[in-house]
Amino acid sequence: MSCFHVILIDFIYEHRKDIWGFIFSRTQVEATPIAVVEDMEWLASSGNYVNLHSKGPIHPTRPTLTQLIYQFEAQGFCRIHRSHAVNLNNIDSITPLSSGDSEVTLNNGKILNLSRRYK
Repeated sequence: MSCFHVILIDFIYEHRKDIWGFIFSRTQVEATPIAVVEDMEWLASSGNYVNLHSKGPIHPTRPTLTQLIYQFEAQGFCRIHRSHAVNLNNIDSITPLSSGDSEVTLNNGKILNLSRRYK
């Protein structure tokens, strides 16, 4: 496969992700402002987007997870994994695993990984 074919395939792949992300965001609840940060339970990176998980719908956003954590740090958000951050007020329990990682159980029953790096 030539270099041109590899570049073309990567180009098509990246644009396809953006198109699907745009379509997905339009099929979800229309862009409504998130009035209260405390309603957000956790953040999850998903490709080129970060999904804000609240007590209601999921809100896909374009900023990076690092940017959002920096923005919401004062409201109690903390990164627990390369792909996840949580609102510390929504943590029910933390269970250590034999691998050195842990599992974070949220008040809603959702279980997220807590990596050794972010302990």
